[in-house]
Amino acid sequence: MRSLDSPFYADWYAAFFRWIFLIGTAVIAGLTDWYTPFTAGLMITSAVWNIIISFISIANKQFNAKRILSVVLDFIVAAALFIFSGGLAGTLPWFIILLPIITAGIYYEWKGVIWTGVLVVLVQATWTIFGSQYGLERFIWLGIALFIDAVFAVIVGWICHKVNLRQRAKQLAVINQKKEVEKAARQHERDQSQKFNSLLENLSTTLDYQEVLNTILDLCVTAMGEPQLQAELMARAVLLHGEGDLLVACSRRLSPHDQKTSLPGVQGALSQVITQGEPVLVDEPAKDPEISRLAGVQLCQIAYCLPLMRGLDSYGVLLVAHPDKGFFTQDRRETLELLSHQAVIAIQNARLFQDLSDEKEHLVQSMEEARKDLARDLHDGPTQAVASLAMRANIARKYMETDLDAAKNEVEQIEN
Repeated sequence: MRSLDSPFYADWYAAFFRWIFLIGTAVIAGLTDWYTPFTAGLMITSAVWNIIISFISIANKQFNAKRILSVVLDFIVAAALFIFSGGLAGTLPWFIILLPIITAGIYYEWKGVIWTGVLVVLVQATWTIFGSQYGLERFIWLGIALFIDAVFAVIVGWICHKVNLRQRAKQLAVINQKKEVEKAARQHERDQSQKFNSLLENLSTTLDYQEVLNTILDLCVTAMGEPQLQAELMARAVLLHGEGDLLVACSRRLSPHDQKTSLPGVQGALSQVITQGEPVLVDEPAKDPEISRLAGVQLCQIAYCLPLMRGLDSYGVLLVAHPDKGFFTQDRRETLELLSHQAVIAIQNARLFQDLSDEKEHLVQSMEEARKDLARDLHDGPTQAVASLAMRANIARKYMETDLDAAKNEVEQIEN
C-alpha cells in the first residue's frame, strides 16, 4: 500500500454513490418486506467493502487492483440483486444493476462505461430470454431497459469524462505548483549554501579580528536556513576570555548594557561548556545564573552554548538563543558545532596575526626611538665639537693678521 499527496476523489465519489445505492436498496427492501439471507449478505459485504474503501481514502492510501475490485464487486452485488429480486419486473427496481456503470465510469471513464454497459446488457438480456415467465411483452420491457441503459451510459460517461478532465487539470496545476515551490526551495537552498560557503571562505581567509567576529555571528543566521526571519530572531554573542571573566567581544540583538557585561563563567551552562569542552543546550536561559544577566536573552526560551576551544586552549563561548523552544533541531545544532570549530581556527589565526602586527608595530616604534636617540646624541656631541673647531679656526685666522704668536697659540689649542 502506498500513499500519494493528492486525495483520491474518484474513491470518494464511488463510495458516495455506493452508499446511496445500498441505503436506497435497503429502504425499498424494507418497505416491500423483501429480504433473503443471500441478498442481505451481499449488501452487508458491499457495505463493509465501502467502509474499508472510505477509511483507505481518509488515510490517503492506495493499493493495486483496488479499483478493479470495486467495479467487480459492485457488478456482482448489483447483478445478483437484479436476478434474485425478479429482474425487470422484480420486487426491487431493475435499475439497481446500473451501479457498476457509475463506478466504472468514475474510475475508467468511457472505457469502463462501455465494458460494464455490455455486461449489464448481457445480464438483462439473459434473464429476460431464459429466466422471465412473461410472454412477448418481456422483449418490449427489455427494449425499454436497453434504451434507458444506453442513455444512462452516455450521460454517465460524458459527466465522468468532464469531471475527471477538470480534476486532472486541478491536480496537474497543484503538482506544477508544488514543483515550482520545490524548485524555488532548492534554488534558495543552493543560494544559501553558496552564501554560507562564501562566508566560511571569508572567515578562513580574513585576518582582521573584528571582521572575524562579525562574520561568525552572520554565519549563525545563514547556517540556519529557512525561515530566515526566524533565524534573525536569534540573540547571539561571542564571549571571549578577558581578565578572568568572559567579555562580550561581538553580539547581535543584545543591548548596549549587555555588551559591557562581563560573566565569570563559573556557574551554570557557561561553566559546564568551559570545563567540559562540549556544547550545552539550555532550556529557559533566563533562569541560568550567568546567562540571565544578559537582558537580550530574557525573552528566549532556549539557548545553545558552544565552546570556542582548540586543543587545551580555550578562547571563550559562542552563545545563541531563540524565542522558539524547538528552533535548535539536531541538524541545526550540528551545523552550529561545525561553525564553532571553524570559528576557533579563524579566531586563533586572527589573534596570531594581531600579535604579529602588534610586535611589528612595537619593533617599528623601537627603531624610531633609537633613530631619534642617535640624532639627539649626534646633535649634542660631534656637532657642537665641529662648530667649536670652526669658531677657533676663524679666530686663529684673524690673529694671523695682527699677532702671529697668538695665532700659533690658538692653533695649538685646536690641536689639543
